[in-house]
Amino acid sequence: MVSGVFFTIVCPLIGTIICCGMWLAPLPAVLAAKKNGSLGELNPFPWVAAYLNCIAYVTYSVLLKDYFIWFANVPGLCLAVFYALMSITILARSNLSADHKRMNILIGVLIFGFFLFSILGFAAGLAFVGRDDERERAAAVIGNTGMCFSIMYYFAPLSTAVTVIRTKNSASLYAPMLALNLANALLWMSYGLAIGEVAVFIPNILGVIVSGVCLILSVVIPKREKVPDEPKENVAFDEVSAPQSNPMFATAPVEPIAEQQNVYARL
Repeated sequence: MVSGVFFTIVCPLIGTIICCGMWLAPLPAVLAAKKNGSLGELNPFPWVAAYLNCIAYVTYSVLLKDYFIWFANVPGLCLAVFYALMSITILARSNLSADHKRMNILIGVLIFGFFLFSILGFAAGLAFVGRDDERERAAAVIGNTGMCFSIMYYFAPLSTAVTVIRTKNSASLYAPMLALNLANALLWMSYGLAIGEVAVFIPNILGVIVSGVCLILSVVIPKREKVPDEPKENVAFDEVSAPQSNPMFATAPVEPIAEQQNVYARL
């Protein structure tokens, strides 16, 4: 009885609180990037993966009538949209073509998520007014969709892991976020196993593995910030444009015209 209460109430309750902290973890870094006008080493793709993940699980929680899953994902949905929009704003001001490509990907994912949310919401509405077996089938379909996006979210940090190992620089791995991901995955894995929901415990088992590996990399491999190039000192215009005298091509000084006229007059 005690273990049942722990895994079905305490774990998801703590998991919901940690989820809110997990969604808030990137906020200082995003605000700093907005102030600096550059994302730097921040990777915006986990945020759009979280956006898709939260859309699916909010709908899934409505069908299951699971308030823990609902309260854990609604703040994440709102903040993921905010982070993605901030990233798009920053990337739009960049002159690099690579940043513009990343911006277009973010915009495309946001549009895709909007249509996905509309379709899932419509399907959930139809299933919610139907029979219980129809609602369970709809929950299974939407849960499997959310499971795919959740796996994408947990695997998103691996997109930079190869670069971290190759460059021996873990600045692109955000350790507080990874630690929260690990704790969050452990709690929701326990809750999913307790209630027997595959769509809950499967992605979180993978989340424990991936978050643990990335967290180890962020601790073992040091962070090295990029040192900006020192600006060159301004050189005076006359120092650059004025030709330097060369003794090989030196000429005799030219006498003023008035002096030349006086010489002719004396002759």
